[in-house]
Amino acid sequence: MTKLNYFSLFLALLILISPGLKAQNSPVFREELPSLSQYYAGFRKDQLSNVSYNLSITLDAASDIFTGTVQIGLDLDPDNVSPMTIDFEAGEVLSLMINGVPARWDYQRWFLTIEADQLSSGRNDIIINFRRPFTTDGDGLHKFIDPINGEVYLYTNFEPYNANRLFPHFDQPNLKAPFTLDVTAPARWQIISNWRETKITDQGETKHWQFPATPPLSSYLYALHAGPFTVWEESAEDILMRIFSRNSLARYVDPEEWFEPTRSFLAFYQEYYDVQYPINKYDQIIVPDFNPGAMENMGAVTFNEAYISRGVKTYRERAALAYVIAHEMAHMWFGNMVTMEWWNDLWLNESFATYMGYLALAEVSEFSDAWDIFYSSEKSVAYQADARATTHPVAPSSVPTTAAAFASFDAITYEKGSSILKQFPYFIGEDNFRIGVSNYLKEHLYSNAKLDDFVNALTESAGIDLSSWKKQWLQQSGVNSLHTEFSCSNNLVSSLRLVQSVPDNAAADKVLRSQRIQLGLYRYTNNAMLLSNAIPVTYRGVVTWVPEAIGSPCPDLVLPNEGDHAYVDIKLDPVSRATLIDHINDFSNITTRLMLWASLWSDVREASLSLDDFLDFAFNNLPGEQDTIVLRQVGSNLATSFNYFTAFGNYDDRRKKIESFILSSLEAAEPGSEVQRIWFTHFLNMGHTKEALDMMLSLLDGSLTLEGIEIDQDMRWDMVLAANRYSHGDYDAILSAESARDPSDQGKNSALAVRAVRPDPAVKAELLDVVLDAPDTYKLASLRFIMRYLFPTEQHILREPYADRILAALPAVNASDDQSYMSAVTSLIPDNCTAVSVSRLEAALDTNRDLHPVIARALRVNLQEDQRCVKLKSLLIK
Repeated sequence: MTKLNYFSLFLALLILISPGLKAQNSPVFREELPSLSQYYAGFRKDQLSNVSYNLSITLDAASDIFTGTVQIGLDLDPDNVSPMTIDFEAGEVLSLMINGVPARWDYQRWFLTIEADQLSSGRNDIIINFRRPFTTDGDGLHKFIDPINGEVYLYTNFEPYNANRLFPHFDQPNLKAPFTLDVTAPARWQIISNWRETKITDQGETKHWQFPATPPLSSYLYALHAGPFTVWEESAEDILMRIFSRNSLARYVDPEEWFEPTRSFLAFYQEYYDVQYPINKYDQIIVPDFNPGAMENMGAVTFNEAYISRGVKTYRERAALAYVIAHEMAHMWFGNMVTMEWWNDLWLNESFATYMGYLALAEVSEFSDAWDIFYSSEKSVAYQADARATTHPVAPSSVPTTAAAFASFDAITYEKGSSILKQFPYFIGEDNFRIGVSNYLKEHLYSNAKLDDFVNALTESAGIDLSSWKKQWLQQSGVNSLHTEFSCSNNLVSSLRLVQSVPDNAAADKVLRSQRIQLGLYRYTNNAMLLSNAIPVTYRGVVTWVPEAIGSPCPDLVLPNEGDHAYVDIKLDPVSRATLIDHINDFSNITTRLMLWASLWSDVREASLSLDDFLDFAFNNLPGEQDTIVLRQVGSNLATSFNYFTAFGNYDDRRKKIESFILSSLEAAEPGSEVQRIWFTHFLNMGHTKEALDMMLSLLDGSLTLEGIEIDQDMRWDMVLAANRYSHGDYDAILSAESARDPSDQGKNSALAVRAVRPDPAVKAELLDVVLDAPDTYKLASLRFIMRYLFPTEQHILREPYADRILAALPAVNASDDQSYMSAVTSLIPDNCTAVSVSRLEAALDTNRDLHPVIARALRVNLQEDQRCVKLKSLLIK
């Protein structure tokens, strides 16, 4: 157990109180912890400057380790009296020289310490020879062996604090440094880094690759990817575009699905920002075992192999790929060229990349419905996250450690932040927004920036004091609700007002906000709901009167956020709610229908509308809906309802009704249409009766076909999983046959999932032992498949005997250095939709007060969802 360094803590507080106090007054010592603190990172930035790295790496496909030498140049504060630490996790330091002289160092797993008396005032040159094992958890320098052909592939993934798993350096975003790289690797391999190589020297069985110095970059953006990739090349004017995939998946890659949007987005961003992309190549590398969806390494972006489909992509899947390409490319400017000072301003990276990704998608791609996709897949998620016990400001004042930063990659930072940005151009004007963004980038190019830097740039371009906006929307948490109250006389509006409420979430700030919206007044005319008036309104305080509405025809429905310009939880007044129930399909505007469906589902989540009432409404109205975005959004609500009824127990009649509705919708869909694919996917996920499972097995063995549906390998695994989940047919033989058919890495992981999902107590006990006691048995990507499927909702009885054990294991999981493993284990937290499980989770939170933020947040969310489940069950009449 690490002792707390009380002197360092006191000094940290003193420096916070007295910003002018510098490190030279007293030595500062770093705590022995696996994470980096915001305080120490700030101290170290004052301690040294003008950092540069020259890294040499040797890679061997047959070895489990790699070796390297790094030359670090830096200027030391002339008044420094403190040791200097260099981040390097779980490696081995072979030698260290300072200014040409062998030096002493101390190393205790997470960082090296060099005493102040070994360093010179001013410029220092440090050379470290080291070695380290490859990782298998998707972070650091990850090694993957393809089971199809035995080929080895390597890639790096560093955000937020994993670059020190590649080489010793100062792993913090505000110590930007030029990065020069050379690599010796097997001759067949491609080596990819941030800039394109300047020289490749053939050395027989190996080649030596040399890369030029980059401009100053934060270390989490450095890249080193290697392996015998298949490569596709195209150009976007003078920029070389390349796509890399491992060979066994290359036949599934459609390069035009990547090149066409990449070319369009490069042109769009350069014009929008008025800042040129600085590199003569743009690489996109598709890699296995990847933890996030994608990562914006400068000039060498990595993508999860989930974006490769082994069948025909749907429209939504193609849109998702185009969006993630746009999102990561937006980071080249927001995040890479201009980087946040510390992780409390992560939103400057991720909120912008999310917003700009959808803007590019809407402006220059085939996906003109991008903002409707945004509402259904991003903004609706933000509203739910903001109502949770784990809500927090988009731009918190501090993120104390890199461990806390890891937990900040969430729906508040991404989805809410981008939703806030979406309202901003409507508030200050689109041109003012674009000019402010461009000026912000130009002023801070290749340096770091903070919240105030961005707000100041927008203030100058718009000529508006944005200090109140900044506080309300970025520095305070929660989502406000808004409803209308109106009266009519002689069929004309006689009064109308907007009423705002503070966030209902106990964890949110109890504040009222101001923003500009459109108020939509609808009337039912000629069998259609028509927008009779759209009134721009800036509301503030509890009540905002809208005199502009007076004299308008009396509306049948008032929508307080017409056009979705605002971030607010809309509540329909009684008249509008009644109209919605009768006329949802009479609104021609897709965005409006999305918002109205979402308002109903919000009522379900708040337990003011029962699941039975929602299902009845859905069953009556979905047959008249053909827009695929609406169908996907409401279909997701049906899936959640299905899981709730499963958790309730003894409600299989509702589950069968959902399955029956899905089958009838599938039968009615046009063959080959996107609608058919939507309902077929729901059928695979929610089919559970004998009739449905028999149908799946007939599709699997080819005795049954569905016109318009081509059964691909991933669909086959879905059907194999369903058979094993419900012990249907000769499920064991079916698994064996499919494993032989698909020996790929995806096949092996799918087979693990299928085995885990079986309702077999012995299997549960065996795999839970592996997950909690011997996680090194499998790589993390495989463990995720096991954990995801080990205890599906209907098997809560099988999980119950292990509930106390899982919760008791959390402190041990917490002690792990592997944050990705911690995050994965939280999927096992037992929430069984009973008063007993609610009490159990409350006790677990009360007992474990010092958990990693990732685990603590998961416990709070699970508790809140368990409480919601119990409340929803109480609304039902059996």
